Amino acid sequence: NLHGFLIQRAMASSATKPVLRVLCLHGFGEDASSLAARLAPLAAALRGVAELVVPPHGAPWWRASRVLCPTYRGCEDALEYIRALAETSGPFDGVLGFSQGACLAGLLSAIQSHADAEYEDSDTASDLAGGHLTPAAPPLRVRFAVLCAGFASRDARHVAFYTRTIEVPSLHVVGSDDWFVLRWLAASCARCFEGAEVLHHSGGHDVPEDVSGIAAFILRQVVKEDEVPGAASRAAS
Repeated sequence: NLHGFLIQRAMASSATKPVLRVLCLHGFGEDASSLAARLAPLAAALRGVAELVVPPHGAPWWRASRVLCPTYRGCEDALEYIRALAETSGPFDGVLGFSQGACLAGLLSAIQSHADAEYEDSDTASDLAGGHLTPAAPPLRVRFAVLCAGFASRDARHVAFYTRTIEVPSLHVVGSDDWFVLRWLAASCARCFEGAEVLHHSGGHDVPEDVSGIAAFILRQVVKEDEVPGAASRAAS
């Protein structure tokens, strides 16, 4: 059910429309309400600028078949869920994920960047103007991504999406007290992105208590209204 969003609005009032809409994806073992509570300080910091949208989803996005070289069982369903969400409740300017949700946010960014690169490399890309082609449609299209305690997909089926640098502006949030392997995975994920920004905090596997660094990154994504995906449709609504 894509209706009845649990929406954490960072807005001054119900009459104020935010400049940015950010899709927020929960971690393994979380649900919409726990993620909304986790992000409440960030929502307050972005008041009047951004709307943090937490979809009503409570199950793991997928389950790994094993520890080493896993298959992500249920990942295809997760991607289709995001695609339907974007079609019915988008557009979204950015995506923010925590833990498994950060992996999903990174995978969505990788798919988007890979699709754009494949299209640009095609011999017939110039035919687009004549209406013969349309760009590949990834499940979600965003301008930026925030990955908190994230990691790249370890499913072999996704390797191709990470073979090129992911050209989506990104912030990677890493806790210095997080488990060493998870810190290493987060750093490895950041290296997959072009010009990735990395924010270290003193906590563990969590969103930092001090959200100013995340808020500052998101605030820098505010651009002219005509450059924001979906801005015209929001202005007309």
